[in-house]
Amino acid sequence: MRRVCLMAASTGLVALLASAVCADLALTKVWPEKIRYVEGEEAVFAIQVKNTGQQPWQGRVSGTIESGLAERTPVFDREMTLAAGEEKTLTEKYEVHLGEFGHALYVVADNGQARTEAREVFCVGPWYYNMGRYLTAFELGKFRSPEEVQAAMQSKWRSWYVTCHELFSTAPGIWAQMTPTDETWFSGQNSFYESLTGETAFIEAAHRNGMAVMLYDITACHAAPAEEYSRAHPDWLNYNDRGRPQGAYNMAEMERWRAMTLEAREHTSPVQLAPNVASPQVQDAHLQDIIACSKVLGYDGIRWDGQLITAGYDVFGKRIDTDLDAQNAAWNTKMRRTLMDAIPGYTVNYNYGPQSQGEGVPLPQTYKTLGPNAYLLWESIRGTYKDPNSPLNVWEGFIEGTRAEINDYARPHGNFQHFGWYGMDSEVQQNHTQAILYALGGHWDTWNPLKYDAFSMRYGEYLWDTHLKNLQDGSALVQVADPQDRLWWQQFVQERPRAGGGRTIVTHVLNKPVHERQNEFEKDAPPLQTDVKVTLAPPPGAQVLKAYVLTPDANRAHWCAEVTPTVEGGKASVIVPSVEYWSFVVWETGA
Repeated sequence: MRRVCLMAASTGLVALLASAVCADLALTKVWPEKIRYVEGEEAVFAIQVKNTGQQPWQGRVSGTIESGLAERTPVFDREMTLAAGEEKTLTEKYEVHLGEFGHALYVVADNGQARTEAREVFCVGPWYYNMGRYLTAFELGKFRSPEEVQAAMQSKWRSWYVTCHELFSTAPGIWAQMTPTDETWFSGQNSFYESLTGETAFIEAAHRNGMAVMLYDITACHAAPAEEYSRAHPDWLNYNDRGRPQGAYNMAEMERWRAMTLEAREHTSPVQLAPNVASPQVQDAHLQDIIACSKVLGYDGIRWDGQLITAGYDVFGKRIDTDLDAQNAAWNTKMRRTLMDAIPGYTVNYNYGPQSQGEGVPLPQTYKTLGPNAYLLWESIRGTYKDPNSPLNVWEGFIEGTRAEINDYARPHGNFQHFGWYGMDSEVQQNHTQAILYALGGHWDTWNPLKYDAFSMRYGEYLWDTHLKNLQDGSALVQVADPQDRLWWQQFVQERPRAGGGRTIVTHVLNKPVHERQNEFEKDAPPLQTDVKVTLAPPPGAQVLKAYVLTPDANRAHWCAEVTPTVEGGKASVIVPSVEYWSFVVWETGA
């Protein structure tokens, strides 16, 4: 919230009164009822205005939707009178006709002498996981109603700008009895306490707030359901070359797992078995299981964990992986078609082995079948970057590995790349990592609220749009003055076609970490860089139409500013006032 006092008069009395008005009026709430809307939906905006002073206040309260870099859509303009100490709530409705990605409701209370302003971010679009934070939830057994969930979670949802949750702990019916029937259970992978009532309440509360919820599903079967599954269908398992079921199991621990209480919980499943997903019967059974469970609980999509078909033998000793890539591609196509046909609007998303780091078997055909509009999670990056022998441990290697994942496997097929499950103790490390991933067009997940969450939702169009292309080397278009060798930018130049012709060119400028290697306990923040000159040589036949400097490190009132470039010798230059961790320039070019 910002207050601006307008004191044009010179008399001390008028100035004093203007100051009093400025100090006494507050916008206590600017609140889009949902964090995500879809085209044509009716948005509800709640605005609370309070006069905390001793004198009446009379003025106007207006609301505008800010979109893109400089678009403004007026929504309401109301006259308001407030008695001393009075608080009023405005409820405004707006039928959403806005572009995808992020927007902000900007509200001003003004009486000609002083103004108070505040903003809140929301987003529009069908692909909720490319709009804001994507977080995993578990331990839902304690919730009994959507109201309990909302009381416990809503502030975190809004302050963290979460638009999509994944319920990590799948219901006990998965792979076993088609639909879940147990009221309470410990999750298959770990002993998280869950319940049907809690999961249903969580999903209903999330939907009320415009958030989606995905079912987490894994190829392997865990715990008691795995034992039951193996006994009912030994012909559906994946075996090794010795004829033993693939996976891990400790049957001596099974009874302890079955008898486990909330007070004495173990944290590792005693059984993990790998089904033979190459079998059409297994595929059909699993798909029908996912459909039934999703319809019972109201899931919006699924994240399938693991590569789909793995090497091994069927129950008759026949090799499964005769052509692993072709098999996976065919199965993946079948899975997407079946699930999306059964549940309109359902999405299918993946956790997989990143190919740029050589993890897993190369699957070029499979990756072509993942999208479009799928969320791809590179989960293993969370631990690899800590290994001093990994190329990801070096900041430059981290950048190149991330670039390759996004450029080679996600964006070419219209998908969104996520890098998940980080645990960092250093705010400096978090800021560097988040800036790098966002500037390259990737998302990431961690348990704590982060510096750029609200900014990334508001300006996601310039970070995550799958039409953005990371240039291999941006120096052919852009130059950044960097006499102290403190900045990264060559790896962070992107472009996309503009509607009506021309191109949008995005030049990210990042302040390098102080040290060469990643350190999750990093304490040294980079020295602030000021007055950085960024120069663009427009594409042949084009000129710079507009330029904007975006500063994620600033407060939201100063996130984006249009600037007038200096043109010399056919090149356009702007000055970026400061680069703390990350700033960028958006150039609009055309004839």
